[in-house]
Amino acid sequence: MQEVSDQIANSYACLVDATSESTAEKMLNKFMAVIGNEESQSLIEKAIDKAKAAQECVM
Repeated sequence: MQEVSDQIANSYACLVDATSESTAEKMLNKFMAVIGNEESQSLIEKAIDKAKAAQECVM
């Protein structure tokens, strides 16, 4: 699960770098709306918090 979380965090950070935080948030909200599993949503939310703290895209 840690690897998945790291990948989500990095993907979000890269999306913010490529667009803007506002655009990334809008896309994330749409993505989260179609995920029905609360455990998956929680994992994604924690990864996004991690990405916001790190603010670094690693390719």
